[in-house]
Amino acid sequence: MRAQTRLAAAAASLFAAACAVGPSPDVRPTPQPAAHAAAQPAAERAFLDSLVAASALASQAAPLAPEGVNEYGWLELMRDTQLVALVRSAVANNRDLKTATALVREFRANQAAARGFLVPEIDLNGSAGRQRLVFGGTAFPDFNSFRATADASWEVDFWGRVRRGLQAAGFDAAATAENRRAVLLSLVADVTNGYLALLELDQDLRIAERTLASRQLTLKLARDRFRQGVISELDVRQFESEVATAATRVAGFTYARAQAESQLSVLLGQAPGPIPRGAPIELTVRAVSLPDSLPSTLLARRPDVMRAGDGWSAAMARVGVAAAARLSPPPPAARPPRPATCSARAPTSTRCRRASRCRCSRAGGWKRNSAPRRRVPTS
Repeated sequence: MRAQTRLAAAAASLFAAACAVGPSPDVRPTPQPAAHAAAQPAAERAFLDSLVAASALASQAAPLAPEGVNEYGWLELMRDTQLVALVRSAVANNRDLKTATALVREFRANQAAARGFLVPEIDLNGSAGRQRLVFGGTAFPDFNSFRATADASWEVDFWGRVRRGLQAAGFDAAATAENRRAVLLSLVADVTNGYLALLELDQDLRIAERTLASRQLTLKLARDRFRQGVISELDVRQFESEVATAATRVAGFTYARAQAESQLSVLLGQAPGPIPRGAPIELTVRAVSLPDSLPSTLLARRPDVMRAGDGWSAAMARVGVAAAARLSPPPPAARPPRPATCSARAPTSTRCRRASRCRCSRAGGWKRNSAPRRRVPTS
């Protein structure tokens, strides 16, 4: 008997699940080329192996993101611990990323709220008051009155309206999570590019300073030769112009480096100030060897592509919600609040001594009836 009951319950649940109307929200998988792995060049294979090794090494450290799996082990390939520390600081303090994370939590809360429509709904109401009875000129002792009501309702999701809404909320939450991942990837890329640009400006500034020092020595030598009458004043002025050009380049690189540090500080979520450096740019660039080609299947992992797929799935789920709403009966209207009873209370107003002249209002008190209008006979 129990087996038959379980079989009937399973059949009923499968039947109810099959009644969910609307198109399927699942995204069709993209066909993958099967011959790419066989024709993989050695450089690409070595690069992908280095990514796997760096991911395994980064998994032992603290994760970059506060939640989720560490997907940024490729930073370990640059062999610059200062860059990794800057990225971790940006992930922890960037305000745009905090906003995207809060948005993910909001949509996940909406998903949890949508799941609540699958369970019965219970409304509990209660009221308490103190009343007094007065009949004629006799007053009775005051007494307390209490009332409690309970309403229970449950919608049988036969056509799948609630389930489709729950699927749409889930896909919205997934799309918001991919949006946060896109913000995170952009932040990591901007910090990395800004740090490398800062190292490049440091190198340019060092070269410009050495050039300026060399031009100053040349100018000193030219002035000595001018005092000895070997060269003319025009040659001295030409060397002075070269020194001024080199000094201008030093000032330009100094300003550009300060501006780059300020921009990087904004990404890090801190006040503008000096940024600590790690390994020179030569070692950082030399540590990374990129292959000439990568598989196109990596495009399917892009956050914008996955966010578009989740948005399409959410739209298809809402089509199912609209189709089920056409077949489902309208939800019951909300009940108006019950008026407080007036049967246990007598009218106390001097103008409302007789109950025949008064009526019980919806607010729970006695209200005098309006006097009927008298018709004036017309001649």
